Amino acid sequence: MYARDGVEIESGTMCHWLGSQTWLLDPLVDAVRRYALGGTKVHADDTPLPVLAPGNGKTKTGRLWVYVRDDWPSGSTEAPAVWFADTPDRRGEHPQRHLASFKGVLQADAFAGYAELYAGGQIREAACLAHARFHSLAAPPSKVNVDPRQY
Repeated sequence: MYARDGVEIESGTMCHWLGSQTWLLDPLVDAVRRYALGGTKVHADDTPLPVLAPGNGKTKTGRLWVYVRDDWPSGSTEAPAVWFADTPDRRGEHPQRHLASFKGVLQADAFAGYAELYAGGQIREAACLAHARFHSLAAPPSKVNVDPRQY
């Protein structure tokens, strides 16, 4: 945009500006992280994210982890919050590090990387219904004795 207006800025200068902004925003990001993970329940998930692979001009797959605090649907008046963390891969050590000081209920999918978090008893698992698999356990219709009027 600057170049269109005849203003030339070295790429190193722009990188320095961006790095400075990141440094200035660190306290805000940390405050959001502490608040989002400071409740008694957190929802967690991750998604693949293309990131630049240094030196070859191509992309590789990183991960963007999302941690959500939102108890409004259950009547809470506390403000919801979301904290994002990026990692170069999907290893269990990442959510284990992110949630190292969290205590409460973690609602997440069945990713094996969360299992270590549940082992100590500080974090309780709440399965994610979006990933649930339901199987019918009902008897065949001819063997069910249900009066439809009771529903």
